[in-house]
This record gives sequence, structure tokens and C-alpha cells, in this order.
Amino acid sequence: MKLSKAQQAVVDAMRNGWQLGEGMDFRGRTWLQQGGCGRGGTTKEVRANTVSALLRAGAIKKDEESFPLRTYKLCVP
Repeated sequence: MKLSKAQQAVVDAMRNGWQLGEGMDFRGRTWLQQGGCGRGGTTKEVRANTVSALLRAGAIKKDEESFPLRTYKLCVP
């Protein structure tokens, strides 16, 4: 599967211990957080269309969902 630069950056970050999270409120903000979502690490914003493309490609899948947070995990080695 060929990923865009933005998609590959998300996959690389997740391989290096960053967690991908999505707010389940009306804003639906998506971000990467070093060390896991809600753990106080550095964050990087991720565009929603990047997350959608990774889901369609099968590179990530939903991990946990508990309002107000949904997290994702990698499906690719």
C-alpha cells in the first residue's frame, strides 16, 4: 500500500510510541500524543482526512471508544 507523506508520518509516529486519538464531541479533533492520549505528552494535530484514508487503507483500526475519546491502533507491521 502506498501512503502519502502525511499518512506515513502518522504510521511512523505510532510505531514510535505515539497514540492516535479522536475527540467524539462536535469538533471531532484528531491528534497524535506521545506516550498515549491523555498522558500529558507532546501532541501533534492530524487532519481528519488523513485518519479516514488510513482507515480505508486498513493501516489503522479503532482500538478503544469511550466518550469523549476514540483511539486507534496500527494494523500494519
